[in-house]
Amino acid sequence: MLDVWRATGAIGVIDDVARAINESDDVVVIQGPPGTGKSWLAKAVGVMWESAGGSTIVADGDFLRSDEALYPFGFAMSGLPNAWRNVWPALAGAARVGEALLGTAGLVTTTVETIAKLHGSRHRARTVVLDALEQDIFHELESLGKKKPLLFVADNLHWWDTKSLELLGRLRDERLWEMFPFLAELRVVAAQTPAPYQQIANPDAFEAFLSPGTTSHFGVHRVSRDDFKGVLEALSDDTVVSSDTANAVYALSGGHLAIASQCAKRVVNGEVTSLLSLAGTNDFLHRVFMERIGSLGPNGKQALVVLQVAAVLGLTFRRDELLPRGGHSRTLGWHRQVCPRSIPAIFLDH
Repeated sequence: MLDVWRATGAIGVIDDVARAINESDDVVVIQGPPGTGKSWLAKAVGVMWESAGGSTIVADGDFLRSDEALYPFGFAMSGLPNAWRNVWPALAGAARVGEALLGTAGLVTTTVETIAKLHGSRHRARTVVLDALEQDIFHELESLGKKKPLLFVADNLHWWDTKSLELLGRLRDERLWEMFPFLAELRVVAAQTPAPYQQIANPDAFEAFLSPGTTSHFGVHRVSRDDFKGVLEALSDDTVVSSDTANAVYALSGGHLAIASQCAKRVVNGEVTSLLSLAGTNDFLHRVFMERIGSLGPNGKQALVVLQVAAVLGLTFRRDELLPRGGHSRTLGWHRQVCPRSIPAIFLDH
C-alpha cells in the first residue's frame, strides 16, 4: 500500500493530515474525484492512530440513506475493520516506523500521546439537554473509544443526512465536552467527493458543517496517464507491466484505483492477454460490478433485478423505491462511486 501511495503522490496528503490533526482539533476533510483513494487515506490515518495507542471509529454515509436521520451514527458506525489493521504491516504495533516511512516525523504518535495525558483531568458536568437517542450515540462513541484518544473517520460525508451533519458539528460544542470529556480530545477526519462528481445529498447542512475556520481541506487527484504505469505496478505487487498494458488498463478504469486494483489482479495472475482484449469494451466493468453485486447476498440479487429492468426500459427510480424493505443495501452508493459508466439510467439523482 505504501508503494501505491508513493506512486499516486498521496504520501504528501497523509503528511498534511498528520500535521493538521497535530496542530488543532479542526475537522480535516480529504476530498477529490471518485477513485482517488480518499477513504483509503482516511483509514490509513486511522491505522496509524490505533498503532500509536488510540482508537478509531468509522462512520459511513450512504447515498440511499441520506434522508434517514442519524444513519451514519447507527448501523454504519463501527471500529476500524480488522482488514484495515492488517493492510499496513509496517504499522502493526510500531507507529513511529510507519510515520518515519511517510515523513510525518512521528506527528500522529505525538498527538495521541499528548491527548492521552489529558485523560482523567476533565470532569463530567450536565449542562446541555440531549434527547435519549443523542445520549445513546455519545455513550456508544465513548464505549467504542475504549478510554483511548479517539479518531472519528466520517466517510462519504457528502451523503450524510442533515441530523448527522448537525450532530457531527456539535461534537465541537464545548458544553458537550463538559458532559462527555472524551469529546474534547476527539479528532475528526472526513472523506468526501465534491460536486460535480457526485451529488451532495443535503447541501445546506453540508455547507454549514464545513464552515470556514473550523475545517481544513486537502485534495487528492486522479492519477494521470503518464504516472499510471507506476501505480499499476505497485497495485500488482511490483510486477513489471508494459506500456501497452498500462494504457489498456487506464482506458478501462480512467485511473480509478478501485477498478485498477481489479485489473491488477489479472496482471498478477498472468492474464494480460485477456485483459488487453477488454480494451474498448464494457465487459470488464460489467464483471467487476456483477462480482460486487453478488457479494451483497439477497439484497444484491434484488438490486440486480431492478438494475436489469431499468437498463432495458431506461427507467429511473426514487431512492425509496430502490431500497429493500427492512434491509440495508449499499449497492447503488458503491456503484455510483466505483463504476459510474455502467447502466447509467438507474443512477440519475432524484
